[in-house]
Amino acid sequence: MKKVLLTGGSGFIGLHLVDMLLGQGYRVHALYRKSEKLESIKNENLFLFKGSLESKEDIARAAIGCDSIIHLAGVAKQWAKDPELFNRVNIGGSTNLFDIALELGIKRVVNTSTAGTIPPSTDKPSDENTPREIDYFFEYEASKAAVEKIALDYCEKGLEIITVNPCRVYGPGEIGESNSTVLMMDKYLKGNWKFIPGSGDQYGSFVFVEDVAKGMILALEEGKSGQRYILGGENANYNQFFAIIDKVAGVHFKIYHIPLGMIAFVAKIFGFLADTFGMKPLIMPGVARKLFYNWKASSQKAERELGYQYRSLEQGLKETYIWLKNKDKAI
Repeated sequence: MKKVLLTGGSGFIGLHLVDMLLGQGYRVHALYRKSEKLESIKNENLFLFKGSLESKEDIARAAIGCDSIIHLAGVAKQWAKDPELFNRVNIGGSTNLFDIALELGIKRVVNTSTAGTIPPSTDKPSDENTPREIDYFFEYEASKAAVEKIALDYCEKGLEIITVNPCRVYGPGEIGESNSTVLMMDKYLKGNWKFIPGSGDQYGSFVFVEDVAKGMILALEEGKSGQRYILGGENANYNQFFAIIDKVAGVHFKIYHIPLGMIAFVAKIFGFLADTFGMKPLIMPGVARKLFYNWKASSQKAERELGYQYRSLEQGLKETYIWLKNKDKAI
């Protein structure tokens, strides 16, 4: 039986990944901090280990006996009151994990990064080789970029590390910052989301959460060491996104276009309050700056080398809408 250590198994993507790994016959060692959702999964091949990435002892205890690692855990948010948190957990924690893998002879590691380390697109979608000519927009992106470079150093030490870069992940699961697309969709369907940034023509790559989880397992099984793979979906702009929601849900709400300059101005105010008083910002300046770019992404490398596939945005939003509707009925 294949045995894998999974970090971040209680998160939005992680819970889907746990189900898929167990379904494919893996024995899963899940390193977690909050276990409520994992404890609801009853399977003899799921073993829970409470601990932190900041502790090598915790990682080693969970990793003993494993053949491979899928590293999903980290601080995945745009702002933290303590900015050093990103360095301690994302960079320091990943380095701890790579060290333990070397010590225990675990050869293969999937490192989960973000499409935020991929440059914005121009006339064609960006891919893994598109050169980045602008700075990162938040500490989170910068920390993930740093881990990608550290991973390459560990490849030279003998580890086989494959990096995956998920795009805008959405779908059934916890609604919050890590699933912000569905948070926006849910509010819109309830008549509480009233705006589109700018003209609404800015593109992003929207990928269904189950497709990302499958892509991670494919990366573990088929990925090439030292390579990174974009796990994206359909490229669409905000206007198209809301039009598809209208279609699958049979609704239509009035929505307003807010000038990007106005959003940037408001974000600067929130940024000042965050830096000066430690108040959690409604929107960060980095988020506002990102809105001025297009973020089309190509997953052709993952399709070609891993056999990765993704569903259309319409199909994914339809499945998400059905889940939201049933979720509300159950409350």
